[in-house]
Amino acid sequence: MIGGIVYRQIAFLRFSLIVVIFSALATVVTPSHGEPESFDPNGVLLLSLGGDISTLNPILTTDASSSSVSGLIFSGLVRINEKLEPIPDLAESWQILSGGRVWRFKLRRGVKWHDGKPFTARDVVFTFQKILDPETNTVRRSDYVIDDVPVVTRAIGVYEVEFKLPKPFAPFLVNMGIGILPQHLYRTEDVNTSPLNFKPVGTGPFKFLEWKSGEYVRVARNDDFYFGRPKLAGVIFKVIPDENTRLVALETGEIDETNIPPKDYKRMKSVKGLKMFEYDALTYTYLGFNLKSPIFRDARTRHALAFATNKEELVQKIYRGLASAAYAPSAPASWAYSQDVEKYPHN
Repeated sequence: MIGGIVYRQIAFLRFSLIVVIFSALATVVTPSHGEPESFDPNGVLLLSLGGDISTLNPILTTDASSSSVSGLIFSGLVRINEKLEPIPDLAESWQILSGGRVWRFKLRRGVKWHDGKPFTARDVVFTFQKILDPETNTVRRSDYVIDDVPVVTRAIGVYEVEFKLPKPFAPFLVNMGIGILPQHLYRTEDVNTSPLNFKPVGTGPFKFLEWKSGEYVRVARNDDFYFGRPKLAGVIFKVIPDENTRLVALETGEIDETNIPPKDYKRMKSVKGLKMFEYDALTYTYLGFNLKSPIFRDARTRHALAFATNKEELVQKIYRGLASAAYAPSAPASWAYSQDVEKYPHN
């Protein structure tokens, strides 16, 4: 990898909501309908998707559109807060034992699935067993296999789950954010082909209502959500693959938020009735090498290409100045990014 480019995210909204989607300075715009504290409890947020959904099963999703929708319907044991820290979600607390090889999660009581059934430890065990099942078509399996040894999950009570790891694994807690499936619905289903993958039942803040292929997905407020009743009555995700069409939809009020490509930044900034927010996002673009090739296995080749890449020119000409150079495989906005890395100035 030759460092990277972190793009500055630019998006516009008609409500006071910030959505991070791309690594760069982000900009979000909303109409001036009052302060963020004032909201319509019957309001419906109109968002866009860059493509149609492929599944709403959280252990099977591989694309951003599907994940955006399923993330409102399903919950994980933990979630990430605004400081990028893992905090309790379906789990209310956890213990780390045996030097990081055993994790015990106490689950939140009183949580209900969208069909009214109670959430328990059985659902958690079932979900991770399905992820590890070789018959399940999931890309998540490697998150729970360490040195070729799968993580072992077991219930030690109705509301407590234990995970045994072959050795301490730093990303484990973050990986506990995967959406949990309802065991009482999926136990007799083929998880890969179940109709539930398109009519999901979760524990999240919104319930699935309707999906019309190629057009939209609708979700509605979950009044029984364990963190309290959501302030929106619902969300409609409209499928709009073309970014220029999304900008038109934003200007006409068909959607309430979208990301703004650098080429459209100046024009959209002048549009009246929209609020713009800019922020450094948490993704980055990079050039990767096929190390099976003897050419790229030679570090001197990679160093030469790193020196030959004029990142500042890319930032100015491609991203119109709305980006910054990254010199490590992470976004500089992340707490995990280190400035103490070797830099390759253009030469």
